[in-house]
Amino acid sequence: EKAKKTKEEIKRHGKSPLLIIAGPGTGKSTALAERVAFLIKKGVRPERIYVLSFTNASALDLKEKIERETPHAAKVSLSTVHGLANKILRENSQFRYFISNEYDDLLIIRDSYPSLSDAERKEFLKNQNKILATQKNNALVDGKYTLFKNYYRSFNFYEVTQKATQILQNRRILNAYLTKMEYLIVDEYQDLNKA
Repeated sequence: EKAKKTKEEIKRHGKSPLLIIAGPGTGKSTALAERVAFLIKKGVRPERIYVLSFTNASALDLKEKIERETPHAAKVSLSTVHGLANKILRENSQFRYFISNEYDDLLIIRDSYPSLSDAERKEFLKNQNKILATQKNNALVDGKYTLFKNYYRSFNFYEVTQKATQILQNRRILNAYLTKMEYLIVDEYQDLNKA
């Protein structure tokens, strides 16, 4: 009975921020899908609802749940956090780049620092990504590595997210996105970094 009441409160919650803390398998994603359907029934245009998740798998799961709840699911903007960051960066940057994976980044590190062993390269990449995930600017990121990344026009998910965050420091750009998003719903919030 209490869980049912909580899900109803989540569904009907207003526009102020709401953080849902619950363990795995407790129905958080289902509650978010029900909230999306409720908002649409209330008259919110589906394209003004943005739903973000951390992984492609959880985004797909959310998509399926939203599709079960409303026939307007296809109009809801649903992506991963990194997908939205990539969209923001591509829409607001003249710089053309590709998204690198761990293997690509390790090759770039090999070019930057040929004397490092495979284990040292992995540790270096782990440290660089940790800096990107926990800092608001990249002042602590290795300059030579950054130089090579720019040469190859390569950004990993951490870098894309950080660069999108930097772009959103521009009030005009931020306001343009805020006017598109009436509701921003984030699943798997605990997996996000400071950016």
